[in-house]
Amino acid sequence: MREFFRLPCPGLALKWRAIVATLGAVGLVVCVLWLQGLGWPDTQGASSGLLLLPLVLLAVSLGVGGAIVGGLVATTILFQLGGGLLSSSGLWLRSANFTAVALVVAAFAHLQGYYQRRLFHAMTHDPGTGLPGRLALWRALDRQLAGREPGVPKNGLVVITLDNLQDITTTFGYEAADVLIAQLWQRLVDVFYPGARAYHYHRERLAVLFHDPDDDLDVLMGKLVERFETSVLYEGVPIHFTSLFGFVRLNGRDGRNVITQAEAAIETAREQGIRSVIYTAGMERDRKRGLILLGDLQTAKRDGSLTLHYQPKIRLATMTLDSFEALARWEHPSLGTVSPAEFIPIVEHTDCIHSFSLWVTNQALIAAREHWGQADKAIPIAVNISSRNLTDHAFPAQIRALLAKHKLSPQSLELEVTESEIMKNPKQAVAVLEKLSDIPVVISIDDFGTGYSSLAYLHRLPATTIKIDRGFIDKINGDVGVREIVAAAIDLAHALGMQVIAEGIETADQLETLHQLGCDLGQGFFFSPAMPIEKAAAWQPEAAVTL
Repeated sequence: MREFFRLPCPGLALKWRAIVATLGAVGLVVCVLWLQGLGWPDTQGASSGLLLLPLVLLAVSLGVGGAIVGGLVATTILFQLGGGLLSSSGLWLRSANFTAVALVVAAFAHLQGYYQRRLFHAMTHDPGTGLPGRLALWRALDRQLAGREPGVPKNGLVVITLDNLQDITTTFGYEAADVLIAQLWQRLVDVFYPGARAYHYHRERLAVLFHDPDDDLDVLMGKLVERFETSVLYEGVPIHFTSLFGFVRLNGRDGRNVITQAEAAIETAREQGIRSVIYTAGMERDRKRGLILLGDLQTAKRDGSLTLHYQPKIRLATMTLDSFEALARWEHPSLGTVSPAEFIPIVEHTDCIHSFSLWVTNQALIAAREHWGQADKAIPIAVNISSRNLTDHAFPAQIRALLAKHKLSPQSLELEVTESEIMKNPKQAVAVLEKLSDIPVVISIDDFGTGYSSLAYLHRLPATTIKIDRGFIDKINGDVGVREIVAAAIDLAHALGMQVIAEGIETADQLETLHQLGCDLGQGFFFSPAMPIEKAAAWQPEAAVTL
């Protein structure tokens, strides 16, 4: 009931409400004086209706109170003008009619205001948690940035993403998740200085507009990360949120873009494997460039600017050509040469990796069929695949279909996957790798030694080859410990019936050491860089140095 009788027309600014109320009051006085000048009450039938307009203005601006007070004032004045006579003029009946109309208008104004406030609350607050939402954040940003001067970095925005909220929601339900988010929201407010406001502007994201008088974001970042380390209790069960933080200093120029800037900082933190990052202009440029590359990928596959180059793998015992590895190369029409180290991680973070991996495999098999398809020239082609491919149960069937399409034996194709990619979801990865091995294509474990739990799964992987990471090869002659690690890896692989290939061979000394340790295969600039298909097809092992 109290909410209903708040001032009507909530969208009416205070100064305009005062102006309308003043007009109503002044209009009331003017009408009364005019009626007096006309000789009221003798002319009341013709002119007293003018009192209705100021009464309506008072009702609209001040509500029921304005209507009642206006009606009483008008009645009192008219009563005095009528000489205190009640019956001769019909004063009370006429005044009651006017006041009743004003009250009806006031009631409708209150009703309109009540539902307008409810609608505005629904628009500006999250329906589940009841916390201020995206529109409220936008409005607060607009107000804060409107009064900011460029170059004053005292205010800031932090966005927090709750990465495991979906798991919590699936386990405990939406209502529990909403309760937990509300608790986190209160924690956020407590961390920052007085006046900070927190917003639940996205299902999995919270934001805080804050003032930082000490201009020390590092301290605030530390406090925030520390508070989020503490679990949130729900019905006695401690719930931990996996969270990342993106900070932005408000400069008064970027407007609402600061939200996307904070989100860009979060993605940078995710890529770097850290909890929090302060936004810099370079992050936005990188993300825009990444989106451009991702958008141009399909066109690049069609117009030939994205191609495959082939790097030979050499069997060290005989110094003969064993196979090739297909490596993507991109000559962008406006950005120039784009490194695979730049565009492949971008593709791997999206569903485009599925079509990209199949495109690379198809192109490699085309090259294998056209240049090395004869029985006396059969040379396998290795293709790199992603962890996302290992979560796709349709991937083995797609590989089988491509081999059948090009009428090549399964041994013509080798699939390389890094051990770190396998360890992201080892059970599912092993299941898909076993299906691929049943085709049977050759499975190779790339960048061996850089993961953290490869030994636990190595004996279970249906792999025939492991590739030792170039980081070990670089130090193999300068660090005794590294040499021993490489020797142990080679012995372990041989004990499991696997071959070993060393990547990144660049010097004759590295080649000699690997040969002494019994490494089976080698690859690197010492033999040849990756080449276009025309050069690779004509490349002969005699072009490489011999031991």
